[in-house]
Amino acid sequence: MNLKALKQADYWIGSVLAILFTPVVWVAHRLLRRDHTPEIRGQLVVVKILGGGSLLIALPALLALRDRYPDRRLTLLCSPAVKKFAELTGVFDDYAVISTDRFGRFLLSCLHVVRMVFRADTIINFEMHSKLTSVFCLLTLARNRVGLTLSWNQWQNNLSTHSLFYNDSAPIYLAYAQIARLLGSRVPSMEETARRFRAHNGLEAPQPVPADFPRPVLALAPYCSDLVPEREFTDAEWASLITRSHPEAAGSLLILGGPAEQARAARSQAALAAALPGWRVVSLAGQESLAGSARWLTGVDELLTIDSGVNHIARLLQVPITSYWGPTEPYRRLAPFTERARETVIYRKCFCAPCVHTMDTAPCRGNNICMQQHLAPLDGRAAEAGWVIRGEPS
Repeated sequence: MNLKALKQADYWIGSVLAILFTPVVWVAHRLLRRDHTPEIRGQLVVVKILGGGSLLIALPALLALRDRYPDRRLTLLCSPAVKKFAELTGVFDDYAVISTDRFGRFLLSCLHVVRMVFRADTIINFEMHSKLTSVFCLLTLARNRVGLTLSWNQWQNNLSTHSLFYNDSAPIYLAYAQIARLLGSRVPSMEETARRFRAHNGLEAPQPVPADFPRPVLALAPYCSDLVPEREFTDAEWASLITRSHPEAAGSLLILGGPAEQARAARSQAALAAALPGWRVVSLAGQESLAGSARWLTGVDELLTIDSGVNHIARLLQVPITSYWGPTEPYRRLAPFTERARETVIYRKCFCAPCVHTMDTAPCRGNNICMQQHLAPLDGRAAEAGWVIRGEPS
């Protein structure tokens, strides 16, 4: 099942079920009168089906819940792709995995997951844009069902026991933190979160890059999820950006990606090697696990990236980063460090951005003008207009 099919099923099936269950919930609430005190008394389930990077954005809140309730079983309901990111956090005791590749396997995995989390004490739904996950949380019969309500999904109030209003022009990490505080937790700083992330993965010290890789060694994370692929640059565009930002015209370039990007990365390796003749270009896509990619990141001189899950790993490793943004807005996704981070975030806001979660299909339909803007040098007027979040115009 591709992302478009999943979104269609979520909208149509989820809408019908939400309407059908609303009066049932209303009657049950008045007859049963259950105790919905916001504290965790048994199993805690967190729902995050898509977006491993978003799970890392929520890591301070998740650590807060782990610290507040160290003896409670903490389960993540997720897809296989998100599980890979979750295993880096050190937060969860087990995983209820929903398969999203084929419809039959999807249904079977849903039945298995229901058995794993049925009658959990508390379930937190981080998939605020999904109707089916709200219905699923209801069907678990959890004592507390916590979710985020936006201006356009107030129907969720009828299915949750605790709905927290979230204005989606605000940073999402603030909403995650508010859920943790609702349940009596103290949210750690980004510095503490990063330190614990590195300690859990044994990455306190940089891993040395092989001596035969000429410096500087750059890592490139050019790929993102299927949700608005307009975030991506072409190989030619990456070559242009690297040539401009690193005029020394020599070094090593490591392409990062998962098994699904292995063929794409091989093509990118050939294209970038031809466009950057002074650089040694190596593809690690599909050759390294996510944890292995994290180890490589600790030894590089800089990560070049778009809004990707790798970007959020690198932030927790506190390696130098230059990131480019367009369909998504960095202000809403990047929690600040108290100490100055070695990070340059480049964002030129245009009239249609951000479009993620606002439109099912990007309004440009692939003509990603928000990203193409970065190919032209920044000037003083751009900085004065607030188009650069961090970093200096070049």
